[in-house]
Amino acid sequence: MNRRVAVLLVLIVAGLAVIAWPRLEVALVPSDDAQLTEALSRVPLAEPGAQGPDIVLIVLDTVRKDRVSPYADDAITPKLARWASDARVFDQARAVSSWTLPSHASMFTGRYPTEHGAHGDSLASGIDAHGLSPEVPVVAEVLSEAGWATVGIAANRGYLRAETGLARGFHAWLADSLRPHSLEVPYPEGERVTDLALAALSAPRERPMFLFVNYMDAHMPYIDRREYYADPADFPAVRAPFTQSYAATRATGVPLDPVVSTSWQQGYDATLRYLDDEVGRLLEALPELGIDENDLVIVTSDHGEAFGEHGTVEHGKDLYDESIAVPLFVRGPGFESGRDARLVDHTDLPRWMLDAAGLPHLPGMVEDEVQLAELHYTRHKHLADPVLRARYGRVLRAYVAEHRKAIASSTGDAEVFDLAVDPGETRDARAEAWAPPLVERLHERFEQLETGEGGEITHSAEDLEHLRSLGYVE
Repeated sequence: MNRRVAVLLVLIVAGLAVIAWPRLEVALVPSDDAQLTEALSRVPLAEPGAQGPDIVLIVLDTVRKDRVSPYADDAITPKLARWASDARVFDQARAVSSWTLPSHASMFTGRYPTEHGAHGDSLASGIDAHGLSPEVPVVAEVLSEAGWATVGIAANRGYLRAETGLARGFHAWLADSLRPHSLEVPYPEGERVTDLALAALSAPRERPMFLFVNYMDAHMPYIDRREYYADPADFPAVRAPFTQSYAATRATGVPLDPVVSTSWQQGYDATLRYLDDEVGRLLEALPELGIDENDLVIVTSDHGEAFGEHGTVEHGKDLYDESIAVPLFVRGPGFESGRDARLVDHTDLPRWMLDAAGLPHLPGMVEDEVQLAELHYTRHKHLADPVLRARYGRVLRAYVAEHRKAIASSTGDAEVFDLAVDPGETRDARAEAWAPPLVERLHERFEQLETGEGGEITHSAEDLEHLRSLGYVE
């Protein structure tokens, strides 16, 4: 492999002096090295840019909160927990949706899916997913115009490729052409993502950087990692095919085979242990790269994952907390270490990033403290099945106030839960006196949202094959 050694230079305006930061040696796959070098060539490096903090946004694709330390009882992610011990830990963070595209779009725009337009559609529309509305500004545009170097590295090429609109405002965007791990595992593994992130942060520059990093390892299909099993004896000789999972969603009350579910969860936890090693390696290197308490670092997930709860599996099918409760850790100015019980969601992230940079907020971004989530249908491959279409052929909206949560469907149905006594959302509380006003407030809040028209996404044969390998299309 090529060895990439770079010295990060920081321009000290007051003294016009240049200080060489410690060297960080990074090994890259040759093809990744070439792509990163070409991508970084598009970052304006010749002249000094803005003076301000580096901003690092790390998204762990498909990581549910209750499997991550310090939220989980066991230390399944000890390195992340160790880093989070000096961070602001948000105990009530939720995703704005239960799949990748709308959640990332909200992280970049500060708007909900209805507003930014990046979400799914009905089978009748013939459009599986809309991209980000070209009319909606994104945080990378503001930062790049203000002098930040903007670099995105995304392992999830399926719905984070440039055509979705999420690359807008980034000088360098690595997603579309990153070589997958293998034919069976259609994404680059965490080690390569970390290496790319470290190399990007090590590149010579005279301006602050906004670095977005997306890890895909917790998404099906898993890379089987025997060494990361809690008990190597549990490593399966043959893993049950994930396609068996859909039997659990084809009829109400059909439970997921516990042997199959346990097998998947053991594989999922093994990927989290591996992911902890790789994200931990990136986080532990940040001080060596000069990223300290004056810079902003955010670690979160785009959505969770179901393993049979509420009669479903995977994600992108509902808005229960196994699908939308996410970890969220923040270090930087204005974020003291400790636990935080405020209700926050993905729309808060752009505000925090722009506040750290001392820049104006994006027009139309959410400014009040509310917690909403929405899901526009589900994958078309499920909607094509009459039984699944009867369950998933709808728009869902969720609203959380204090410890109470309402989920309303476009079919007219609604569910209400008291999360303080029923965190698993197993007992519908619609009969409680406080339930009808909560549902009414949900509808009022969503009626206040403006509707954005999403951008068009077309799929090449290669794109379709990639989406098929991730389970999105048949």
